[in-house]
Amino acid sequence: MSDIFGDKDWFVVDDILTLQEQNHIGSLLTSNYFPWYLSEYYTVSKEHHDKFKHFLNVKEHIQMVHQFYMARDEDPEYKTEAVSDRKEIIDLLVKKIAKYLKKDKLVLARAKANLQHNVTGNKKEYFNTPHVDEPSLKHWVCIYYLNDSDGDTLFFEGDEETAVKKKELKIIHSVSPKKGRFLFFKGNILHTGKHPINTNVRIVINMDFYYD
Repeated sequence: MSDIFGDKDWFVVDDILTLQEQNHIGSLLTSNYFPWYLSEYYTVSKEHHDKFKHFLNVKEHIQMVHQFYMARDEDPEYKTEAVSDRKEIIDLLVKKIAKYLKKDKLVLARAKANLQHNVTGNKKEYFNTPHVDEPSLKHWVCIYYLNDSDGDTLFFEGDEETAVKKKELKIIHSVSPKKGRFLFFKGNILHTGKHPINTNVRIVINMDFYYD
């Protein structure tokens, strides 16, 4: 599956879904009946955030989450299972992504939606805790942006251990949220997002895939 990247570490595609499909998924996730849950500790675990708490620009705020699929860590084969009765949203996205990438099958490791609100005191230089989604798995990532908003996805130079040791986080690339946009990147890239400032909410669907 690494052939989808070629000599790149990431790429962006804006035309995988039709406008009708974009609107349909958006209406489902913004419905009064869609179940959002308060994340236990924001975007990452408390233990992980503590590694970066000495960086003045790293800020965490509450976000809402909906888990669709999860890889069970206790399973030696990391079997992924649906944990949501709204999994058809992800099934549609995976089908459309596979068709775009010209792949017969994609093996999903995890899928969830994140909703981040505009928060008081936020500044444009602040960003959430840098991380790798699944450190123990060889994977690649796809982020689908449901709405036009601020709150870029950021990529950093190097790995987590080096950044923490040197006390330096160098941003090497950023991608702005755009309705219908897909961002693909290699799973070992240190990255994060930002809570919005100029828009009310930033909504994304985050999917991790195993390399075949």
